[in-house]
Amino acid sequence: MDGSVATMLAEGDASTAANLAEMFSFRSDDDKYDIYGILYKPEGFVPAKVYPLINSLYAGPGSREISARYVSRERRENKRGYLVVKVNNRGCGSRGKAFLGAAYLRLGDIDIQDHADAVRLLTKRDYIDGKRVGIVGHSYGGFMAAMGIFKHPDVYHAAVIGSGVTDWRNYDTIYTERYMSTPQLNKKGYDTGAAMTYVKDFKGKVHIMHGMVDDNAHPNNAFQLIAAMDAAGKPYESRFFPNAGHGLGPGFSKTTWEFFDRVLKP
Repeated sequence: MDGSVATMLAEGDASTAANLAEMFSFRSDDDKYDIYGILYKPEGFVPAKVYPLINSLYAGPGSREISARYVSRERRENKRGYLVVKVNNRGCGSRGKAFLGAAYLRLGDIDIQDHADAVRLLTKRDYIDGKRVGIVGHSYGGFMAAMGIFKHPDVYHAAVIGSGVTDWRNYDTIYTERYMSTPQLNKKGYDTGAAMTYVKDFKGKVHIMHGMVDDNAHPNNAFQLIAAMDAAGKPYESRFFPNAGHGLGPGFSKTTWEFFDRVLKP
């Protein structure tokens, strides 16, 4: 309890480490919390090279993106030539009630802020190309990908939005009101957490994918976002799966990486 070492259970040889993951931290923009993230690197990582970066995420309330665990294998994105960042944002679990509750009434606000700030920190490194940053997620991760590309156009340049909520007025009340209260009592929070609010500032590349029989995140989420982009004269790509519900199957992954490989060019 006094911080001294009682006994050393085991100690690895640092020269044999895989060196595939690096934990980093930074202060939240309100200066209340240390935010932790992990940068995943490929085997044979070369600091003299310049790599595109992918922010892969789910990040919903109570979830956990990363853990302080040894990484012995490179991620599939690394094999394709990308670095990958994941972040335990405010609103994630396993950090106590205050950290979880920080996102209350503010979904799509401080949670995506933490991811964007992590990317801003990492792109100061010479081996990360700050002009080739992608964000991808499914379900709540799709919502976060939408908020990232539309709310932080200075950070993200390409996004894949998989089965994402684009306005919490479209989602079921038992989940939404637990974290956002009602639209009548929290209009500012709902407006701030709607992707369509920021469409006018969009200047990247986006691919929207959704299942046509999704009874979880209804396809109206995608339709409303597309309507807003059409009205604003903004370009986008889309793929709809006629027989898919909330899960999109292997077609989602295949289309995602065809898109990123084309627009971020590892």
